[in-house]
Amino acid sequence: MEVEEHSVWWAVARSEELGSKKPIGISCAGHAVALWREPDGTARAVEDRCPHRRVPLSLGCILPDGRLRCGYHGWTFAGATGRLEEIPNLPGETRFPAVYRVRTYPVQERDGLVRINLAATGTIAPIPKETATDLPLSGSTAVAIGHDQYIRAFLDAPELVISIPGVQFTTYLSADPHVEDEHVVMERSCRRHGLRWPARVSADFELNLRTETHIETGETALRLMDRDFRPLLSGVIAPVPAVRNTTAVRWRAQAHAKGRLRRRPFLVHDTIDATRLAAVLPSASIEFDKARLGERAPWQLAV
Repeated sequence: MEVEEHSVWWAVARSEELGSKKPIGISCAGHAVALWREPDGTARAVEDRCPHRRVPLSLGCILPDGRLRCGYHGWTFAGATGRLEEIPNLPGETRFPAVYRVRTYPVQERDGLVRINLAATGTIAPIPKETATDLPLSGSTAVAIGHDQYIRAFLDAPELVISIPGVQFTTYLSADPHVEDEHVVMERSCRRHGLRWPARVSADFELNLRTETHIETGETALRLMDRDFRPLLSGVIAPVPAVRNTTAVRWRAQAHAKGRLRRRPFLVHDTIDATRLAAVLPSASIEFDKARLGERAPWQLAV
């Protein structure tokens, strides 16, 4: 599947997934991308396809100087420019035509996530809103559902997408969803799992889940708070459209010291119940769709 390119940032890897020994290959919105680190820690991203025989560069290796070498015939490329700089058995000073290069992608790294921008031209937009800077828990998974469907499932029925042990999501929103700085902001009332409802003593919900979802990428910053608005859990979920109508999800989270959550406080599901999803009525996703169809046209998925 492919998407029309816009100037947005996609979180395609967790920081710890990138090393300077072996590149990794990912699929993002119809683009095959090879990622790696140079010796100084700089993250690089190029098209995962050698211009010689179209072999994935992610099957190659990283040289000690940080350049990427194709594993098939040894063509070597500079990560910063994508230019071909070396072919085995040719003199080192040989100059190669500019056509022999690979496409490079801008890279930003923050909050434990590596993001790339697929826009070929135009001004590159800033990376998503600030999230918590210390998110030690992390994971990656692939879900057999389209990217748009995944975002709507999260907005309308988050229990299909994530679990927070000891926490039960409700259908009640403590505030109307609204758009703020290209994000759909939502606050969902929650209660501790196992409590009967309505409560005998208080009509208030114990917990509140605040989420900020980017209207194009679906990357979501979330925060679980108690009734006094003290943070219990912070996290970020980054879904990316992958191959064959699947969604690759990277996430990071942190349980705050004052919280009473378990040792594994956050889970991202690797499957979604299709029967339950079909029965979910649109709610917060309505505001999400309105935002995407607002002043500018949304990017389109094409299978």
